[in-house]
Amino acid sequence: GQRVVHSAQHLHVGIGVDRDYPLHRYFLWAKHLELTLGGATPQLLMPHATARVAGMLAAMRAMSVSRFGGPEVLELVDLPCPEPLPTEVLVRVVAAGVNPVDWKTRAGRGMAGVLGDPPFVVGWDVAGVVEAVGRGVTMLAPGDEVFGMPWFPRAAGAYAEYVTAPSRQFARKPAQLSFEQAGGLALAGLTAWQILVDTANVQPGQRVLITAAAGGVGHLATQVAKA
Repeated sequence: GQRVVHSAQHLHVGIGVDRDYPLHRYFLWAKHLELTLGGATPQLLMPHATARVAGMLAAMRAMSVSRFGGPEVLELVDLPCPEPLPTEVLVRVVAAGVNPVDWKTRAGRGMAGVLGDPPFVVGWDVAGVVEAVGRGVTMLAPGDEVFGMPWFPRAAGAYAEYVTAPSRQFARKPAQLSFEQAGGLALAGLTAWQILVDTANVQPGQRVLITAAAGGVGHLATQVAKA
């Protein structure tokens, strides 16, 4: 389906995007529309389209922290879509987790000292689909469903439509997990694993006390301990 709003200066076109349909054909369609309407500039509104068109990067949407503060400082903005460098992958974000470090950073605490002053895009937990790979990537390929917590404590910018990071910072998403489940797993799951396995070196037969076992880290730590 499509929606066309035409004014003297601008033309906004909303189209239903088939993810398997070559994106360049949408742009050819838009160019034809531009010529047909005598030079009016079409703007395609495609929320889940592939980021690459003939080697050029399209814009993406992101939730940006405009200044330190509460939820009201989050703004929907257009940013350049990142391009994967060698050993990196470009991931189309399907789900992004919201963790305490996100709102603490937004408020000027958390990782604010690492990210610097706003504007910036928060978010580290992410699950999505590999769209493109940089030179040297061998473990992942376009179309792979992945999840991870890239770049922490540096900015990952998961509150966006696309992220890039080294391929080793992602893992393939288990088929039995939804994107929403995988998108909230990495930070809490890694915390639980590092506490019990890497630091405490818990062994079979040992008894473990997990406080706040119903929390994000706690419910995962309970499962790791039982396993």
